[in-house]
Amino acid sequence: MITFHKKEVQRVEWIDTYRGILILLVVLNHQSLQHVIVNESLLAVRMPAFFFISGLLLSDRYTDLNIFAMRRFRQLILPYFIFFLANWLFWVIALIPENTDIITPLKSMLLGCVNTEGGKQNINAAPLWFITTLFMAEIYMFFVKNIFKTTKKILIVLIFLAFIGYLSSHFLTFRLPWNMEVALTALFFYGVGYIVKRENLLNFMTVNSNLYSLIIFVISLFIAIILSLESMPVYDLNRLGSNVIFTYLSALFGILAMISLAKLINKNKILEFLGRNTYIILAFHLSALYFMHGIFKRVGFNFESTMNSDIWGIIYLSSSVILLLPVIYFINKFLPFILNKK
Repeated sequence: MITFHKKEVQRVEWIDTYRGILILLVVLNHQSLQHVIVNESLLAVRMPAFFFISGLLLSDRYTDLNIFAMRRFRQLILPYFIFFLANWLFWVIALIPENTDIITPLKSMLLGCVNTEGGKQNINAAPLWFITTLFMAEIYMFFVKNIFKTTKKILIVLIFLAFIGYLSSHFLTFRLPWNMEVALTALFFYGVGYIVKRENLLNFMTVNSNLYSLIIFVISLFIAIILSLESMPVYDLNRLGSNVIFTYLSALFGILAMISLAKLINKNKILEFLGRNTYIILAFHLSALYFMHGIFKRVGFNFESTMNSDIWGIIYLSSSVILLLPVIYFINKFLPFILNKK
């Protein structure tokens, strides 16, 4: 999902752990757990934290828009189309209700808005809204950082564009192609990540003591959850909650909490593996869940009765990841070019 250089990986050893934690939270959220803290409040933590880490790893070596846009198009959007079509085929073959239009989801794929309120799309591809939003946020950021050179000016522009995004959440009655309005909100978190890297602020956000990292994690996560529950944003639908200040503060505290947790864990082979394959997991984890749904129905087990259950949510989380292991292996082994890998 994110491209970065070897030196940056060596300098920030916990990056893959960080992303591994976040992708597990994404998968866990889609299991419909019983407690609102997981289902709702952490929504304000996961997506902003993903946008933040993408901005943190943004390279300044690209000064030509065409080169930058084409590179990110190959890395993000080409896999987006391929993974969407794979999910769509699975939906058509195994999930589609009778008398359902199979063409409308393909239109939503081309428009890049695969997750719309009351929209007609194959729901197993819905998480891919993040990819088109990230792509647009990166294009926005390219202009911002190359036109407004100083950090102060960049931050002012980011706040202004975030305000435009806030206005769109209140007054825009239709969705823009490629989640262009949602990307204005994502741009703020992406830009904050870029500024943190540019000003070398990451050292001030992390500490070498595990005890202090634990304390920062607990306090930051507690504040993020409280503020998020008060505001209840839904980023993919361009809803910034009842209190936009709380929404942004909860996201920033959530980002700090995730950094502290990743720094605390540091190296973990399982989380690092998941972190290196976030794009594949993001794209296919709902198809894995519905695959289990189909198996349960075949054997006469009531899948719906297990939803909204914390225990079954953890079971589905583990099972979804295990089911995706062959997919991850196959893509990395035989189709690495899809993700622009050797």
